[in-house]
Amino acid sequence: MNEVRTTRIIIEVKDRAFSLAVAAVGRDEAVLWIRSTITDALNDFHAFQSARTFVMLHHSRYADVDRQYLDREVLRMLGPGGQRAGIVIVGTQTLEQSLDIDADLLVTDAVPADVLLQRLGRLHRHRAGTVPTAVVLDPGNWDQSVSADGRPLGGPDQGWAWIYNPLAVRETIEWLRVQGTISVPTNVREIVELATHADHLKNRAEFYGGRWVALWQYVFGNATADAQQAQSGLIDRQLSYEQALVNERVPTRLGDGSVDVEVRGDLRSPFTQSAIDALSVRANWLRGAQPGSSANVVGIDDLGRTLLDVNGVPLAYGVEGLTLI
Repeated sequence: MNEVRTTRIIIEVKDRAFSLAVAAVGRDEAVLWIRSTITDALNDFHAFQSARTFVMLHHSRYADVDRQYLDREVLRMLGPGGQRAGIVIVGTQTLEQSLDIDADLLVTDAVPADVLLQRLGRLHRHRAGTVPTAVVLDPGNWDQSVSADGRPLGGPDQGWAWIYNPLAVRETIEWLRVQGTISVPTNVREIVELATHADHLKNRAEFYGGRWVALWQYVFGNATADAQQAQSGLIDRQLSYEQALVNERVPTRLGDGSVDVEVRGDLRSPFTQSAIDALSVRANWLRGAQPGSSANVVGIDDLGRTLLDVNGVPLAYGVEGLTLI
């Protein structure tokens, strides 16, 4: 029989959550602080720096060599046998994927149940018989996360609404407000169905009112279109190879995607000084660039970042990763 793991859930405003994290570091505990957007993660990283709290940053906008370095550093701190010194590791979804880590305290954005469960799996991961604490950042006024016409509406320090369905997030958080704890595997099916079952979400949207009904229609209309796009990219395995139509441009995941660009000039890792010869750049940053453009090194700024130009698009690369300037 699987061991039941219960986690205490605190839904807290950002300032209070920040104080809890700083206090945990003062007790020599390791804190995992996960935001939904890199912008929110960077802002919090700077706040911990200003508070003179030992902090490191981890997200997706690093060159491969630096992602590998940061993965090793996170594992050195929180992996099996890690030193677990007092530290806040600030990051995004990259911290919940493929890393065997064990934090003392988790602080996370409000997210849907399935995502939250993934993050809770990084809390006291290699311990038994404990009841850890996870702090969920209070999303505030729910109606501010949805526009009048039903579009998800993120904002400063509330980037989760750009990434996740606000209706699924609302159902998850309201369940947690009542329960105060979540037990795995006991509560898994109930909470995941609350956040993912289309008919349940439709009923809740009708209860919440017009903008939420419009959101449900928007989200599930897009889901249908996405499924149709995926179906159109399937290969008919019953046909011979020369007859099967293969569209090499079909993406393997949704979103704007990224473009790999060659670096021309001397770009070095800010951590290891290893040479970096390619960068993965958000596709929507390069909409004005010509196909096949390179990232040309053009200088160093006052912050020690390497400045790059991709056909007129200015970028910078340094300890905080790749940024658009």
